[in-house]
Amino acid sequence: MPWQPLQEINFKDLTKEKYHELCASLVPFAVKDMNLLSDDEIKVWSNTEMLLQLGANEEVEVSYYTDDFKGTRDPVPLTMELPLPQAMEHITDLPEEVQAAYVKWGLPSALAGLPFASLFTERETTAADLPLLIAPGRSYSWLYVGTAGSGSKTHVDILDTSAWLFLLTGSKKWLLANGKDWSTLTDNGAKTPDMFTLHHNKDTIEDTILYEYVQEPGTAIFVPPKCLHAVMNTERSFSLTQNFVHPAAVSHWEAAIKDMMSIPNAPDATVSP
Repeated sequence: MPWQPLQEINFKDLTKEKYHELCASLVPFAVKDMNLLSDDEIKVWSNTEMLLQLGANEEVEVSYYTDDFKGTRDPVPLTMELPLPQAMEHITDLPEEVQAAYVKWGLPSALAGLPFASLFTERETTAADLPLLIAPGRSYSWLYVGTAGSGSKTHVDILDTSAWLFLLTGSKKWLLANGKDWSTLTDNGAKTPDMFTLHHNKDTIEDTILYEYVQEPGTAIFVPPKCLHAVMNTERSFSLTQNFVHPAAVSHWEAAIKDMMSIPNAPDATVSP
């Protein structure tokens, strides 16, 4: 089956019933025209100077791309921890021989007050006593800032959780698979296909559904458990994202936890960082 456009739903038409139905089906989708952040809030989250005021002493993860992968294959960046001011400086003025850069800043509580968070994270079922991921009180929410040409290689989200990503500014190219096709695409976890290469070569895999989508500001992408996906920033982009456990997908999360704990020297899933 050829690559398909991702299903789009206008936010005003997204009922709770439809949202839960899509979550349970493991089908990724886009939510358009959310308009839930004010212009002033968007300015805060996409303004370098304001971000530095919020996190001047923060350490962040930075990925550097020394070659331009052009979205034709999975990127292989060099990743390190740096102070936020230095990382943002590199976003504005790339170091020599670096083609692109991507900053990932963990936000322990910053998303809690944002109005769109309640819809996607189902906060009444993911409070501190029902952890979002593997540790009580631990947050899996981030701000991403990336230059054009930065991106994320093909992956599924940590411990088979769900995730949403809301784009504040810029543009992103997404390649995704139906979560129900994970076993076929990965040979039951034995390998991870390169979705950039598949898309570039216009390859398809029999009996699977593959999606492509260009995300614009004001749109959120919902990624269900076991959904292989890869992302490239097509221009400088600011986005907010969060992983969570949706009630319809608890079984996937529990199975991933058990698999992790069966690995020798696996981290304790009950200890907060």
